[in-house]
Amino acid sequence: MNDALRKRLDAIIALLAVVVFLLAGITVAVGGGEILVLLLFAGALAALLARVVAPDLRERFPILDHGAR
Repeated sequence: MNDALRKRLDAIIALLAVVVFLLAGITVAVGGGEILVLLLFAGALAALLARVVAPDLRERFPILDHGAR
């Protein structure tokens, strides 16, 4: 994967994470779905941390590419 495409995908992932956080905040503000919001928040946080902590995860574990090569 070339560098420009990787940067675009990283930007898309970051925007999706922001949208999930905003939706979770709105759901909490209106008082419903605490368990759903907790799961969404935990999943988004785990995905974001995985991208920050191990950005070269695909190179270390090629099985995670799902045949994209």
